[in-house]
Amino acid sequence: MRYGIVSALLASAFAPWGIALAQTACPAGVPPGDPRCGPSPEWHQPQQAAPAPQRVITRERIWENRFGAFAQDSRGPLGVADGHKTRASAEAAARQHCVERGGELEQCKIVRLYRNQCMTYVWGGGLAITEGGPDIEVIELKSIRRCEAENREGARCRVVYTGCSRAEHVGFRYH
Repeated sequence: MRYGIVSALLASAFAPWGIALAQTACPAGVPPGDPRCGPSPEWHQPQQAAPAPQRVITRERIWENRFGAFAQDSRGPLGVADGHKTRASAEAAARQHCVERGGELEQCKIVRLYRNQCMTYVWGGGLAITEGGPDIEVIELKSIRRCEAENREGARCRVVYTGCSRAEHVGFRYH
């Protein structure tokens, strides 16, 4: 009997603590496991390993510049070049084209160099206008209007040449 009383006293002394370990955050009268119960206290939750960090691989496009140039002889022949990988290559090709069209090599000077865009060359009444941008129709219209507005002789201006040297996608770089 003595052991029965001692074990009852011990059980009643530690009962609130033992019950607290098994409790969840349930309102009074709601059994554990009911959807109205909240989560168990953090110290009662089983410990989970932290997820392994994920490696994110990003992809970046690699672009190469493209160059174009206009070369003109003082007597008029115009040489053009588009889509060259280097500035020097575009200039040399434009000067060579100027010579092929009747210009003198020493007289064919670079009048415009451009990179990664479109370019137009408009002529009228002795006035030459070059204009660059991404959209061919826009730069042609803009350069014609500008040529006609600046032309003292009132001559009609026309597009002599339009070309593009757009950057070229050559691959990807992964990080």
